[in-house]
Amino acid sequence: MLLLSATAILAFLGWRSLCTARWGMSECLQWQGMSLSDRFIIQDQKNKELTAMIDEFAQKIAAGSVSPQRGFAVLRAFYKGPVVLALLHSSIVNHIYSLEFSENTDLQSIEKTSLQFFLGVKSGKIPAADEEIVQEMLMEEKVCETTTSIGFIVPEQIKTFKKKIGLKDLFDCLAKMNQANNAAGLVAGIIDGEATLDPIVELRTVLQKL
Repeated sequence: MLLLSATAILAFLGWRSLCTARWGMSECLQWQGMSLSDRFIIQDQKNKELTAMIDEFAQKIAAGSVSPQRGFAVLRAFYKGPVVLALLHSSIVNHIYSLEFSENTDLQSIEKTSLQFFLGVKSGKIPAADEEIVQEMLMEEKVCETTTSIGFIVPEQIKTFKKKIGLKDLFDCLAKMNQANNAAGLVAGIIDGEATLDPIVELRTVLQKL
């Protein structure tokens, strides 16, 4: 009888631990979705799509149809890998089209330089050291506060895109990208016409693998 009781208690504690893990991971993922617009410069529609994809996956974890352990891969994707690379590229593109340049500035060339660099990082042609330098030039530490589903306000110090990055800093960063592209043998401005780096596509790829 004692052994049966002990087994029942352990089973109950294990179940409670699993429920807590599911809830915790679901909350972390939903927070990640809510903080995207604070961390990067994203178009509203794209931000809504990304948030919806994250929320759907978080709900599956909360419901128990997906292991909470799989949520770590999604969390990592927003700090390392193709998803964050796509978000950085999108942030640069959205930022440059919001700035005032001289009439002879080739914005499409700037966009191609960024795309070429981040595609090079994704494919392994650009060294990690160059990626780190560029990320340091584009990102800064910021405290982001979000409200959880049960009303808690969670302050988190995270790296965000410098939304007020000036022209000089931006062009310094682009010069570093060009230098890295050239060193990797990536011919300036020549990119496969079908090559893209879209955060929605990259996140969907991560989720499909899970």
